[in-house]
Amino acid sequence: MTRTVGYIGFVMLAGGPFFRAWVSSNGRIPVVLIRMTDLGGLIVIVTTVALQTRSASPALSGWPGVCIPIRIALVLVAVVGLVPLLVHSPRPHRVLVGAWLLAFIETYVVPSDAWTEPWRVVKVVATTAHLGATAAWLGGLLALAVVVIPGEDTDILHRVLPRFSPVATVSVIVLVATGVVHAAAVVGWRGLVQGSYGQALAVKLTIFAAMLLLGNIGRRYTHRLGQTSVAVPIGPVAAPRTAALAVAIGAEFALATGVLAATSVLAAAAPPT
Repeated sequence: MTRTVGYIGFVMLAGGPFFRAWVSSNGRIPVVLIRMTDLGGLIVIVTTVALQTRSASPALSGWPGVCIPIRIALVLVAVVGLVPLLVHSPRPHRVLVGAWLLAFIETYVVPSDAWTEPWRVVKVVATTAHLGATAAWLGGLLALAVVVIPGEDTDILHRVLPRFSPVATVSVIVLVATGVVHAAAVVGWRGLVQGSYGQALAVKLTIFAAMLLLGNIGRRYTHRLGQTSVAVPIGPVAAPRTAALAVAIGAEFALATGVLAATSVLAAAAPPT
């Protein structure tokens, strides 16, 4: 449970700056997005400390001893320094956001089973890309759910959604490819369909498939926007479609919680290194 909550905090903290810098880059940053990032940072710190306290290994030893203080420092950097930079003009700081996100992700990768032989390089690259795609897709979904969808200005939604759609598509492709590669490197091809690891993976893939079906609603909505003239007023006529999109995005992120829970089971079920 603690690990799952920690993954949610990771999505909130990493997804907020990414969404602001690459998807929603016009106007002042919504206060709710700042609050989401701050809450994600708090969750990351609390769950990181809780997991280390419960660990059987000595506190702050080995790679966790190096990565945990760095992770907490990066959380503070994001909350105190990075997010304020993105308030008005995020585009000039995209490289900085990317560098911070990569460093933050590596604090999860280095202490994990990815940093062990065999296939260390393959697992590190796959896990890094997997976490990056998770932040982009699920963080973007959450930002849409809490920032764009509840707003009354549908014009903002119609500017943001076409930018997020290709991000989500690429993220899904990366998640599928890197997930399979990493799992095969950890447990072998037979392990993908056998034992507790295979069962948890099957659950994750089932929920993931349901998320893709819900995500298709957003893709159809974006396609209709591309076929609609900008001059056509978007008001009461589009309201039912926007409401359906809001429900689909909310359900998609709810299912994402199940994916994160399955991911935590996979981490626990991986063979010892």
